[in-house]
This record gives sequence, structure tokens and C-alpha cells, in this order.
Amino acid sequence: MSYELNFWKYKDGVYMDHQNVYEALSNGERIDGLEDIPIDKILKCVDESFTQPRWEKLDALNYQSEKGTFQIYTTRQLFRVDCYGMSGDDMNLFIDIGEEFTCPLYDPQVKQRFEG
Repeated sequence: MSYELNFWKYKDGVYMDHQNVYEALSNGERIDGLEDIPIDKILKCVDESFTQPRWEKLDALNYQSEKGTFQIYTTRQLFRVDCYGMSGDDMNLFIDIGEEFTCPLYDPQVKQRFEG
């Protein structure tokens, strides 16, 4: 089973249709009203959270273990993780990382952004 997790940050006072933002960001578009996010710092947190004896880092954006695999996609405004066969507990680590950088989860499977 695959699951996609998406994270971005609105500028203060900006509110947009989350699905439209998701679609534009997924196409690599840059959106006025969104902050650039610190991708290097986010990737470092992912590496620290998942580079353990159980997770093998295949390259800068791909990890695998007997617990599943995931692939990371980024732009200056988007951090996305495509998860395959992963547990909810492991996927929650990405949500924690997003929260650390004030980038709430957008779940395109249910078309909902989880703020607050």
C-alpha cells in the first residue's frame, strides 16, 4: 500500500484552496503566498530519524528497510514523501518533522490539511 504525505507553509495571513496548492506544487510550480521552506534542514531531520540499523539510505532521497520504503520529492516550497508499505507510526515521524518546521500535513488521499 502506498501513501503520500505533503508539507508546505503559507505566508502569514494567506489562505488558499489546499487541493489547488497541492496540484500546483506537485507540478513544480512556485506559488506566491507560500514560504520557501528549509529543505536541507528537513532532509537532515529525515536522515537522523531514519538512518538507523533498520533503515538503509539508498541515496539522498530514497530509503528502504524490511518495514517499507519511501521516496522524497522536494521543491523550494514543498516537502513530499511517497511511502510504500510503511506503518502509521513510521509515517507519523514525517508529520513530526513537518510540525518542527511549521509545515502541517496535507493528505491528498482525503483532501485535508491538518493544521493546529
